Amino acid sequence: MDLKEFVAESLRQIMDGITEAKTHGKELGAEVNPYGNLGRFDRMPEGVIYRESKDGAQ
Repeated sequence: MDLKEFVAESLRQIMDGITEAKTHGKELGAEVNPYGNLGRFDRMPEGVIYRESKDGAQ
């Protein structure tokens, strides 16, 4: 397996694990990567890790 395949497969498995954890969390009333209000930002869409503000600030 070359590096590109390794990275792609690793990320697939991480995403699958997150999906499973979210499903399990719902059963327990917990959240994995919940939506957040970070002050000057509107609520961010699910899966967004970073976003610039409307005025371009970080």
